[in-house]
Amino acid sequence: FKADYGLVSMAAGIIYGFLLAVPVIARTSLFFAGEEVASVDFRQMICVCGYSLAPAIPVSLLCLIPLESLRWLAVLAGLAISLLFVRHHLVSDISVNTAWLKWTLVVSPCIMPVAVFFLYRVHFFTSRS
Repeated sequence: FKADYGLVSMAAGIIYGFLLAVPVIARTSLFFAGEEVASVDFRQMICVCGYSLAPAIPVSLLCLIPLESLRWLAVLAGLAISLLFVRHHLVSDISVNTAWLKWTLVVSPCIMPVAVFFLYRVHFFTSRS
């Protein structure tokens, strides 16, 4: 076993990058749609996005077990829990009138956990012979 501490800064960059990208996408979408900025609580959006990544911790621990099928099962289960959390806590709080804008504000926070879970699985927990 050889530790690669460069992966820690990469993992942190992925998390913080996505946590910053979601509100930027939301604000940009609101600006182009001409909607009120007050129609979305950005603090809650960031908190929901951050808390939605909580299943990544037990999934990362389960990915230490060297069985590929168990790793994928853990990643998919964690991703499902994460997406259900985002859907439950975010969809009802977005009050915009434009259909494409509501869709953008719901989908952009859902892209983050999908990307994080699959990047972690493929990049950090791939079996190397």
